Amino acid sequence: ERSYERCIAAAPGAANLDARLKADQTASIVAALRRPGHSIAVVQLRPLLAQGGVLDRLGALGYEIRTPAED
Repeated sequence: ERSYERCIAAAPGAANLDARLKADQTASIVAALRRPGHSIAVVQLRPLLAQGGVLDRLGALGYEIRTPAED
């Protein structure tokens, strides 16, 4: 458990806010990916890479997640 997670656990309502933030960002990315053309998403690293974060959520929805090393 990192300091961020301890802080989220200690602050009332913070865990719900964090989960809602990740869900909203994921939904926005999915909506952009469904439109024709190219999309760019800007997401802070912690919500992007965290366990249960945006990349995990996109993967759970069936999107293929690759790292730069895999290309």
